[in-house]
Amino acid sequence: MKSWWPLDGDLRDISGANHGLDVFWDVFTMNMTGSKQIQLTNAPRYNARPNWSHDGRRITFTADRVTDFSSEIYVMNADGSGQTKLTNNFSADYMSAWSPDDQRIVFCE
Repeated sequence: MKSWWPLDGDLRDISGANHGLDVFWDVFTMNMTGSKQIQLTNAPRYNARPNWSHDGRRITFTADRVTDFSSEIYVMNADGSGQTKLTNNFSADYMSAWSPDDQRIVFCE
């Protein structure tokens, strides 16, 4: 069985990058040299600290979007679709990581 596309071939790395002086951060996939970038998020402000699920199908990340009270935890499919907010509170939530079976997500608050 072939593995899910981000973990197969040259699409391996996820990182945040800003847009000039505007300090808008987004999540991208790219190969190890930084080429073949694919932007997965496109929302104003902060979308960063991504973390792959072990099966390579989903990504958690921290976002601080215009509609958020503070930094929140989001999850999306590996292609950037299905972005869903998991937390919604006044505390800053960040540094999300998957459990070994990909059934739970742990994060700092």
